[in-house]
Amino acid sequence: SPDENKGTYIIVSIGKEKRDGRWKGRVIGMQGNEVTVGITPDVSCIVGRFRTFVAVVTDLGKQRTQRDPATDFYVLFNPWDPVDQVYMSKDTDRQEYLMNEVGTIYNGEFNNITSRSWNFGQ
Repeated sequence: SPDENKGTYIIVSIGKEKRDGRWKGRVIGMQGNEVTVGITPDVSCIVGRFRTFVAVVTDLGKQRTQRDPATDFYVLFNPWDPVDQVYMSKDTDRQEYLMNEVGTIYNGEFNNITSRSWNFGQ
């Protein structure tokens, strides 16, 4: 049950009726009838999966896209928030370790660790 007060339902506005919010949205590109948007989560957002929908509001009403798991937004960690365990105080460290497009993730138990390549898709 997503709830705006609990930070589990987020509205990111783009356009002339833009609402102020802690999450930021912006138009990155337009080609034909397609618009690419960028979403920057609030530094204190919760870690988890966010389902995304697009609602278009016009003088004729409001239309919303259908659920599409391929557009889910994942927040895996939040190194910008000082209260998060993975907080990194130096911007240069965040650039090196976090803003890379690809890398390696490790998983498993302490005596059986495996690694695999990962596309972070920043």
